[in-house]
Amino acid sequence: MTLKDFITSDFLKTPTERKDDMDFYHHITSAFSNFIKRLEQVDNFEIAGVDNLKGEKYIDIIYKTANNLKNTIILTIQKYYDGKPAEAYDRFKNGIEKELLGNSTFNLSTLRVHEKLYRLRTSENGKVFEPKEIFHVPMNKRELIASQRFSIPGYPCLYLANSTYLAWLELGKPNIYNCHASRFEVVNDPNGFEPITLIDLTNNHPTLIKAAETGKWDGSVFRYLTLWPLIYATSVKVKFPTSSFKPEYIIPQLLMQYIKDLSAHGGIKIHGIKYSSTHYDLYNDGEPMYNIAIPIHGSSSEPFCNFLTKKFKFNQPISWESLNILNLEFEHIFVNLMQKEIKKDDYVKRNISLIPDENKDYNVSKFGIMEDYLESCDLLRIAVNGEKTA
Repeated sequence: MTLKDFITSDFLKTPTERKDDMDFYHHITSAFSNFIKRLEQVDNFEIAGVDNLKGEKYIDIIYKTANNLKNTIILTIQKYYDGKPAEAYDRFKNGIEKELLGNSTFNLSTLRVHEKLYRLRTSENGKVFEPKEIFHVPMNKRELIASQRFSIPGYPCLYLANSTYLAWLELGKPNIYNCHASRFEVVNDPNGFEPITLIDLTNNHPTLIKAAETGKWDGSVFRYLTLWPLIYATSVKVKFPTSSFKPEYIIPQLLMQYIKDLSAHGGIKIHGIKYSSTHYDLYNDGEPMYNIAIPIHGSSSEPFCNFLTKKFKFNQPISWESLNILNLEFEHIFVNLMQKEIKKDDYVKRNISLIPDENKDYNVSKFGIMEDYLESCDLLRIAVNGEKTA
């Protein structure tokens, strides 16, 4: 089988949803078995401008690493199901360090200074949120924190998205006029800038499908295939959202725990995870949207994480209801249409597909309008330990 045939196969697509008659464990093992069986049949390939590693074939290295990672994940879930979460974590940690960290296979990315990210909150009573209420849940209110994909109950984590549309999807598509949005940006630290480093688990399969048409491969295909078992295991849709226990969260939460332990013990500084949403269809909608999860770093008597408050500035939360009341939606639609006419070939059109088979201009949607408005708002930062902020 050629790599092109393998990459363009539908079975690689994520996120996935388990069938009614299959539990999470068998959903994972079935997918992994199919992946490894097909991977064995793939012919070797070349990466442009790079010689094979130590004389080994790329496909052999991918197979060995992916197969070992697959075994690690399966054994981890088994331990967890046996009621041994500590042993499950140790098994996961050892496997990750050997197969990914030891072989430098982790796909890492950093947040750029001034990179635009967004966070939403909902309110049904017209409440106006204070800036601090759009940040992570305060440490003195841990009882409010439920289990989320990459964070355990009671442990604050800052979740951000690279679009208001994706943030809205993550909230379950609430009434848009009950939503308040804020733009977050990474800022330079005057005491020395430490970049925010993330494990990148985003699904770049759609991009690789396009690359398959040329038959020319770069290092991204190597990273994607070796990491595929981990990408798959962290992006299974929750079958029963109201259930107390969500097995789909086992591997994501253990991965976040590993990241925290790694930094705490003087290892590689990895601050969080960048990942594709289980609520967004990358294959049909096309825009490269992603989420970011960054846990608090350390605990203190202060309600907010000192590290995160220094790294991010953000807007006063604004509601779509406010934009509507002030007629700002029409103003920003007009501005975007003017830019489209003036810039023409330089106008960057983004697509949004809320109606099947219909792509509309994201810039003039309610989400694009909100992002455009937030661009004009001043940024602020939460003060901690009595400091003054700009």
